[in-house]
Amino acid sequence: ITGQPRSEDHLAVIEHLSQKIEISQTVGDVTITIDSATVGDDNFFLLLRVDGMDFSDRHSYDFQHVRMETKPDPLADGAFVGYGIDYLGLDGDGTPLLLLNYEYAGGNSYMQDSRPLEVWLTLQNLVKDAHTDNQETLLEGDWYFSFAINRSQSPEVILLPDTEVMAIVLDTHEEVPVTVTNIELSISGVRLQYPHEEG
Repeated sequence: ITGQPRSEDHLAVIEHLSQKIEISQTVGDVTITIDSATVGDDNFFLLLRVDGMDFSDRHSYDFQHVRMETKPDPLADGAFVGYGIDYLGLDGDGTPLLLLNYEYAGGNSYMQDSRPLEVWLTLQNLVKDAHTDNQETLLEGDWYFSFAINRSQSPEVILLPDTEVMAIVLDTHEEVPVTVTNIELSISGVRLQYPHEEG
C-alpha cells in the first residue's frame, strides 16, 4: 500500500499471524487460491488470489455472489454474522488480491471459542468493476472450497480505559455523550460496550 519495503520485523509479524491454507480450484482458465487466513477473536480474514487472465490495475475485481457457511455456526448461538470481500489491487505479478472478512458479534459477553472452525465457501461469477454502471462478468462459474481454520491461539488483547465519546441519536439527530467501557484492542479489531436503550 505504501510502496515502501517491509522490514524483517514486519514480515515476522505477518508470518506469525498467518495460517497457510493454499487450496485452489480452477473453472475455465481462472484459478482461485485461498492463500492464507488470519484469525481474530471474533473474526477471521482470508487472502484470495486470482490467476488465469490478463488483469489491469485500472479496474477492480470481485465475485457476483459469495456464500459462506461455518461450523460451529455463530448464528446458532445468537450472534450477528457478516462477511464481505474487499479488492486490494494487483500484486507484483499482476495477480488480483482480495480480502474476505468474516465477523460475528454475540449479544452476550464475549467468550473465546478455540475449536477448529470448518468453512464452506462458494464464489460465483468473476466480475470486473463490481457495483458500478460498468460492471462486467468476466467468467461465469462456481468455485467451491472446504477447509478448517485453527482458532487455538488466543490473540493478545490490550485493555483500554473507559472513555466518553459523542454519538448521534438516530431519531432526533441529537449529539449526546456516551460512555464506552470494556475496550479491548487486538490484532484484528476493537471490542467495546456502551449503553443502549434496549439493553
